[in-house]
Amino acid sequence: MDLTFNSSRPNTLGVEIELQIINPETKELASGSPQILEKAQGDPHIKQELFQSVIEINTDVCENIDQVRDELNLRVGILQKHASDCGFELAGASTHPFSSWKDQQPFPDPRYQKLLDDIQYLARRMLTFGLHVHVGVNSPEKAIYINNSMISYLPVLFALTTSGPYWTGSDSGLASLRPKIFETLPNAGMPSYLHCWHEYRRIMMLLHKAESIKTIREIWWDVRPHPNFGTIEVRTCDVLPTIDETVALTALIQCIAARLSDLYDANEEMILLPYMIVKENRWRAIRRGIEAELIDMTGNKIPVRAYVEDLLDKLSETASKLNCSHELEGIQKILKNGTSSQRQRLVYQKTNSFPKVVESLVEELKHNTLCLA
Repeated sequence: MDLTFNSSRPNTLGVEIELQIINPETKELASGSPQILEKAQGDPHIKQELFQSVIEINTDVCENIDQVRDELNLRVGILQKHASDCGFELAGASTHPFSSWKDQQPFPDPRYQKLLDDIQYLARRMLTFGLHVHVGVNSPEKAIYINNSMISYLPVLFALTTSGPYWTGSDSGLASLRPKIFETLPNAGMPSYLHCWHEYRRIMMLLHKAESIKTIREIWWDVRPHPNFGTIEVRTCDVLPTIDETVALTALIQCIAARLSDLYDANEEMILLPYMIVKENRWRAIRRGIEAELIDMTGNKIPVRAYVEDLLDKLSETASKLNCSHELEGIQKILKNGTSSQRQRLVYQKTNSFPKVVESLVEELKHNTLCLA
């Protein structure tokens, strides 16, 4: 297994989005990815996932946040056209409100079949949808520094993106159920702190030698170094229903990573929140989303909204340098309008209909307009 870190231009971006394929009549998940992929005729930006009701799009390597927006508008538009031609709709949420994981058909691929054979029930239940953001890094040791430091930010990034309150026709009572489902997989969830690049390589080589993994693609941490791409990949976020929200979160992640990169270049020591406090903050974000209170280094509780306001202030200079201040305004809009989970609950309270909730998600992605019940 090659673990050479292929350095990238700092702060370049790549985005991957996992979307739901929807039956237009019933609003249930539909096993449509084979038809959509056939229609796409080998488009490298459209990919299959474990289940046929999931489809992924990815951007090219983007130099800045404006290019990310252009890429997402293009790729989502193309995918929606293919889906429509095949008789399907698309939606962005980290869980489907009422379709059951038991009814989903795996994509016919040997890699996925082996995954199902190895992990069994836990893999069959893995009907979740996420947003993955890559940020370019120019050295392996810096990648470890950013990876470690990013761990403390994972709870707030997740809180801003919560989009999975429902599961198989029931309200989970959580802001999002996705991370609790996903973390049951081996090598998934929040990673531990790493001392250096050598330690990361040693862990990967040991897992590979023991046949626990075949590639680093089977390390499903909430944030991970990606040596093949030369990036840090932030995987903690739920998928978002609109391009505006996706671009805002991408800009926020870029700014955090860039600021950490500058601190590394200035030989600043890492300031790491105790691991168990990060775990507690992660749970608080899972339970209450942007209404949560997070614990800081002194043990004080800080509302997520206040935490985000302070973070945006600290990142203002970095955002200005990256020319992404205009997209960070979208984070303020999330605080004002609520997360997707909150909006979905408002739709359900008004309609008492899970299909109506899915309809609102389809409309948000189609028109990039929030459904505020």
